[in-house]
Amino acid sequence: MGVGLFYYTLVVMLLTILAGAVLFASYIVDRKRTHLTAFCCAIVYFFDVALVLRSSLKSHTGVDPPPSEAPYLINSPIESVIYGALVFATLWAIVLLYLAWDLRLLAIPVSLFILASTVVYLGISDLRLRAFWFFTMRTLSFLILVAFVTGVYTFSRSRVARRMLARQRLLYFVALPLVLAEVAWNLVFIIFRDSSTALVNFLDMATERNFIENILMLFFLYFMVARSIPLLKLHYEQPPVKQKCRDENFLHEVALMYAKNKGLSPREREVLFKILAGNTNQEIASSLYINVSTVKVHVHNILKKTNTHSRSELVSDFWHHA
Repeated sequence: MGVGLFYYTLVVMLLTILAGAVLFASYIVDRKRTHLTAFCCAIVYFFDVALVLRSSLKSHTGVDPPPSEAPYLINSPIESVIYGALVFATLWAIVLLYLAWDLRLLAIPVSLFILASTVVYLGISDLRLRAFWFFTMRTLSFLILVAFVTGVYTFSRSRVARRMLARQRLLYFVALPLVLAEVAWNLVFIIFRDSSTALVNFLDMATERNFIENILMLFFLYFMVARSIPLLKLHYEQPPVKQKCRDENFLHEVALMYAKNKGLSPREREVLFKILAGNTNQEIASSLYINVSTVKVHVHNILKKTNTHSRSELVSDFWHHA
């Protein structure tokens, strides 16, 4: 392994563990299981990246493999499958938790990944093809997850679920081309690889070191970090409130951010959430133990601060900025 590749690996590992630290801090503050799962994803990927360091070591016999075979050897296949399965298990868990789906569903894609990787490794004798399909299984797993999210957004009848996914569209539109680029990387550096070129000699570990995958995973982790930092700041000012269901939790968090941007007072934030939930002035007064006249004052102030003229216009403005 060259000096550049060695330090590149260390940087990827460092960035991964730093992202994990922030995500764990986020979980400590807001107790959201998505942040805890993202932290676990960072830890697992840290060890997954560390596996490539073993590729620079000689085999236990002390004999290097022939130069024609070295680029296509799969180092630590069992650990590679285990870490890959754990990475995808955490990614699927994050999506399922975010959508409030049954976590047991993640057993299906993870089991398929393990089975497919095992069949490829044991069933394909050609070293080049085996290496290509073994590492492309990781890419296909990413692609299946992207397709799943696309299907949920396309066919879901829940306005909240669609809005929740729409808020993460940046991740989607970055992940899709990167996943396709992963396939191109494997084709170039495994199937169409020319071991006589200086470029390939420099990227001697390009078979199992997919730089595009590193970029994708780091982008995902820091996307989660970027989403968690505003909530960290918000919960520093106001302790998190446990909600009854996923939809209420989403509305509560977005309403807090919306209220903070509009400069609403703590009481006005409570009234805003009740308005978004469809409560009348009387219902708001009863739930907050205040007079209806006081509620009307709060509603008037909210409309003034949000530059809207009615409840319906306020709700429309909220969803526009959600």
